[in-house]
Amino acid sequence: MYRPVGDKWTPLSNKEIISGEHLKYWLKVTNLGRTAALVDEIKLHSEYLKEDRSNLFSLDRSSLTIIDYDHAISGSESTDLVSVDVKEWTDELVQKAGDGNKIVLLYGVVEYFHIFNQSDRQECWFRYLFDP
Repeated sequence: MYRPVGDKWTPLSNKEIISGEHLKYWLKVTNLGRTAALVDEIKLHSEYLKEDRSNLFSLDRSSLTIIDYDHAISGSESTDLVSVDVKEWTDELVQKAGDGNKIVLLYGVVEYFHIFNQSDRQECWFRYLFDP
């Protein structure tokens, strides 16, 4: 496993892996349009799969985090929006579920407006499955 250092990648140490450093991510958003977009809100959810691991719809909701962001992203630009510590979210869910073999689903939505039309809210969904 590797982590970025400047413009290069370096291996994670055993200590970093044991402490869960490999589970810390940044939610990065890229504006694929030509005009600026105003990111208004980020909603993060976490859930775990019940007994039937093949059924993605048998979920127990654990938490919802809403982040008011209010940040403009220029056309064709990318930005790191928020840090997500997957280990922190999954540890809480695994304790709640009582089973370390549950698949954890982290998902959310980035809500934004086009800079020239702020009356039409847009949504962009994302998800991350963590299978310990």
